[in-house]
Amino acid sequence: MMKCFCPGMTEEEFMNWDMQENDWTGKTFYQVKVPMISHFPVAPELKIFRVMAEIEEKGFRTVAPPLIVFNDGMLMGSLMVEIVSPGGKYANVVTMGPTRMISKVYTGPRHLVPKALKEFDRLLMSRKIITNDYYFWFLTCKNCNKRSKENKTIIFAKVL
Repeated sequence: MMKCFCPGMTEEEFMNWDMQENDWTGKTFYQVKVPMISHFPVAPELKIFRVMAEIEEKGFRTVAPPLIVFNDGMLMGSLMVEIVSPGGKYANVVTMGPTRMISKVYTGPRHLVPKALKEFDRLLMSRKIITNDYYFWFLTCKNCNKRSKENKTIIFAKVL
């Protein structure tokens, strides 16, 4: 069994993310490309496990608890793990410029995350909030899902 990287949020902590503005300015991420199918990463737990090992191998440190997000893409996206800024320039390390996000919580089957994304997008459009990029923080791995029977995801929309 692979190591779990779920943040272990309480229900209250999870719900506090709903429709919240988040400032990602200055956050630093280790980023790798990952295949995606219909807004969902292929084998996300395996990708996270491998990237966490790669981060450790390269001497970078993750923040605690690590923000692990998948940047949306139809066929290709990115896995991004928040790390302590190493200073300097490194391959696969990106520091966000001025970045404002709005988050939306979703509880339900993973295969319905794209539907939740569309509903979130419609909600933002109805409020005249323009976005151009989405990120997914899957808070429940397959192992945790077997115990809790509940998938939790936070969807972030980058606000223009």
